Amino acid sequence: MMHLSYQHSVSFPTRTSGVTLLIAFLVMTMSFSLATGIFTLLFSEYKLSGQESDSIRAFYMANFGLECARYWGEAREQINNSANDSYRAFSRTTGAKEISCGGQTITFSTILLTGGGAPRAYTSNFILNNTSPDCAAVTVTKSCINGSPKQLQTSILSRGRVRAGASCGVADRVIERALEFTFIERLPSNCN
Repeated sequence: MMHLSYQHSVSFPTRTSGVTLLIAFLVMTMSFSLATGIFTLLFSEYKLSGQESDSIRAFYMANFGLECARYWGEAREQINNSANDSYRAFSRTTGAKEISCGGQTITFSTILLTGGGAPRAYTSNFILNNTSPDCAAVTVTKSCINGSPKQLQTSILSRGRVRAGASCGVADRVIERALEFTFIERLPSNCN
């Protein structure tokens, strides 16, 4: 008798064959999410560093305007060797005046803010924009102090602006930093 042997093997699919694909897909998704997060963080930091640079430029323009006003507020007094306020660029006399800062000649007017009675306040406004689109809008105000007829208060407000254009106006996306300097001085005669 002959003995025949028959072997039949049936193979069933293993359950691990789809798991590898699923794990690969999850690893790729997590890697993509991580890369997107890092890119977003780096891009945000890049934008912030640009804004910080603009903020510093605005601060320096404000400082430039303040120092220009301080210089010309005292320079003519020293040039004319007099304590008389009318020799100063920002004196309490109205009319057109001219100063020069950073190679730029600026013409401005001083105007009376309050009525004819004492105490009076005078203001002068000018714009420095020799590095357009960066500029500084400067306001110098002189006013008599109530109760003390021989004291004059001078306030200088300088607003440095970046991306403001030639008019130095406030517009969208303009970065502004301001500095204010106030001092009180005694006058040889009454303040009026």
